[in-house]
Amino acid sequence: MTRNRLLLGFGVLFAAGFVLVGYSLAGAGGALVAFGVAWTGVLLGMRLLVPTPAEPPTGPPRRRDVTLENAAYPAFRQIETALLSAGRSARDYDIKARRVIGRLAVSRVVAAHGVGEDEAWPVLRAHVGERLWPWLRPTWPPSGDADGGGVDAPTLAALVRKIEEL
Repeated sequence: MTRNRLLLGFGVLFAAGFVLVGYSLAGAGGALVAFGVAWTGVLLGMRLLVPTPAEPPTGPPRRRDVTLENAAYPAFRQIETALLSAGRSARDYDIKARRVIGRLAVSRVVAAHGVGEDEAWPVLRAHVGERLWPWLRPTWPPSGDADGGGVDAPTLAALVRKIEEL
């Protein structure tokens, strides 16, 4: 017999004896009170038999080392993250991707045309066209829409293609 079944059996015998003693001393009212007290004791005893869960670990969470294919290229990782988050929401695009893609495009214009950063924006605007310019425009106010979609995939692909052509 397992320990829990043995304790349960003794608990039931104890409760029955307790009710019998209560009935013999005070009649039906005594039996009722004794039954309530015995039932509470059995429930508490059963609760003590249930194992308690282990304490959750304290301290900072353990960091798992993840091997990155591009660990040696943090700038590439930043661009990749910006492009992946561009379609999530307009706010994600405005906060993360617009600056990264804009800096990348300006650096390409500066390297290709030999102009300063301030003069690179008009050259960039002429190169990407009016359809794609709102997605690169640095003075565009950030969107507050975190739920709606961001840049759709064809527009983002066209934008990257135009930047690669520089």
